[in-house]
Amino acid sequence: MDNRNGSDMMSIAKLIEKSINNNISQLNTMMLCKVIQVIPHIELISYFDAYYIDGTNIARTKIIEPLTLEGATYKVGDIVLTGFLQEYVEDGAVRKFDISDAVIIGKVKI
Repeated sequence: MDNRNGSDMMSIAKLIEKSINNNISQLNTMMLCKVIQVIPHIELISYFDAYYIDGTNIARTKIIEPLTLEGATYKVGDIVLTGFLQEYVEDGAVRKFDISDAVIIGKVKI
């Protein structure tokens, strides 16, 4: 295989990756969650995981210790609007739209 072809493919891959990263940085991601635990820390599952598709009590998506607004209180069963930080820098590493960077915006009624 011609080496030039390999470097062209790498250039295309880098261009695509840059384009995706630029577009992702413009997104704001939110989802509805259900509070399943409040003591000793808050745990959430996706609202759509609340009924467990396979009949077990293991959720597909679990959020442990999301950030909360100061003074906000929650109880098991509350439905909350949860957002995810676009970017978070920790110890020099950058995360984007990571589930561990969830923030409870507030309670909602459905």
